[in-house]
Amino acid sequence: MTSESNPHSRQQENKNLATLPDPLSSVTHVTCEATIDAPIDSIWKTILDFPSYTSWNPFVRSQILMDSNWKSPLENQHQTPTVGSNILMRVHNPPAVDMMDPSEVKTTSKLVLTFIDEEAKVVVWDQASYPSWFLKSRRWQSLTEIQLEDGKKIVKYFSVETFNGIGAWVIKWIYLERLKKAMNGVSEGLKNYLEKKPHQPEPEQT
Repeated sequence: MTSESNPHSRQQENKNLATLPDPLSSVTHVTCEATIDAPIDSIWKTILDFPSYTSWNPFVRSQILMDSNWKSPLENQHQTPTVGSNILMRVHNPPAVDMMDPSEVKTTSKLVLTFIDEEAKVVVWDQASYPSWFLKSRRWQSLTEIQLEDGKKIVKYFSVETFNGIGAWVIKWIYLERLKKAMNGVSEGLKNYLEKKPHQPEPEQT
């Protein structure tokens, strides 16, 4: 029985995806984090608002939802990411210097969104450009709300991407430092964008 037909297997798989992967069990990994002074819902919406990436993300210049054959972008009304969505990611590594220069886009990658939890604020996607025996990579992102002593709430953004397979050794030996710089650019860009953006005050709890 496959995991698709076994609800217990699906539940276990979802539990695994919702849990932070162990970076030390992979060939190599990159992480980034930031403390963001903005409402958690605003940060979450920005992470899933792929068209907004051109405004704040110096590494991932765009993410577009594609059809099942990776041939054409989905229409605008269907550009809402869900589990199973095919994503075409355009990146610039090292992070773009000029955010408004379209020529900064250098390479593309295929991704599949494998897990999303609106309540826990966790989203996961896997690379789909290469067979998994060659390269298996998974990007895990989470948001955690932290309440300070004065009662103010801030949010910790954390992301880790793990790499396994033969291709992971190439990343470890040649591209790892560039990827670290790129990931730090993502967390810094997200923080700067959200903290400068005006937000509606959260309703008071009664």
